[in-house]
Amino acid sequence: RIRVNSAELKDILENFGIVPRKTKYINIPEDIKDDYLYDWIRGYFDGDGCISLSNKRTSITITSGSKSLIRNLQKILGGIIINYNTYEVLSFGKKEGRKILYLLYSTSNYKTRLKRKFERFLTLIQEIE
Repeated sequence: RIRVNSAELKDILENFGIVPRKTKYINIPEDIKDDYLYDWIRGYFDGDGCISLSNKRTSITITSGSKSLIRNLQKILGGIIINYNTYEVLSFGKKEGRKILYLLYSTSNYKTRLKRKFERFLTLIQEIE
């Protein structure tokens, strides 16, 4: 936890999106260019997304404390919202999740993606094909 007492420093941090309790208020930036939308979503997914692979079930989920973020992601990606007390999860089945992950990772490179998530994506692709 960081406490900032300088109004000037607080304003500078806010300009970079560093705000108190960001978890509940984060959303897709309004000024993001369409060319970078899936890059932003991939970055968020790399931090708060999950690819769960098992023999019985495969799921792809994105978790957030921000209801508006989850709803906006659902408008873009589809999926089912699961509401928990303090957070929400956007969930996708295997085939739908594969399409979403392909959108997120097809234009990425080793500098713009999280290696372990990308490796799970490749495993999922191999399982389905």
